[in-house]
Amino acid sequence: MRTLYYGLAVAGFLVLVAITALLTNEHADGLGVLLLALLWLAAPLASLVFLIWFIVTLNSIARSLREQTHIARHTAGQLDLLAAREGADATP
Repeated sequence: MRTLYYGLAVAGFLVLVAITALLTNEHADGLGVLLLALLWLAAPLASLVFLIWFIVTLNSIARSLREQTHIARHTAGQLDLLAAREGADATP
């Protein structure tokens, strides 16, 4: 999935470069206006793709942190049980 987002980002950058090149060409008046309109339509879509990527990334980080917290709590509980057993065995 990450490769898809990177590919979209690179493709979007190349499209912006091509549009900029066409807009600076004095012979592309009608085409330049059409490409500029397409750019105005594509910008919100690119922002939406970035927002979705950002939310997916934050969700993945949160899930990883929850798993690590669960493992840490389980390990701490096991250590407490072990310490309690050793303490019970050490009493005369």
